[in-house]
Amino acid sequence: MLVVEMNASGQFRGLVQKELGQYGEKLSSLLKYNGNPFEPGDIVEGFEEALLNGGNVSGPETTFVPAAGD
Repeated sequence: MLVVEMNASGQFRGLVQKELGQYGEKLSSLLKYNGNPFEPGDIVEGFEEALLNGGNVSGPETTFVPAAGD
């Protein structure tokens, strides 16, 4: 599951992980923290790059944080 957030610390992912318990370990985050909203293409591109590159997506404005154990 991919959690899309507009901050650098992934606060929402942490909250959802806490509520889901063991199932929360499967959450990954796509973070954007430059103050501009996500465009639909940003989300699609981040998800596709994460799948192709094994979860290693980092740019100046968008970062993919893989799930625990990935």
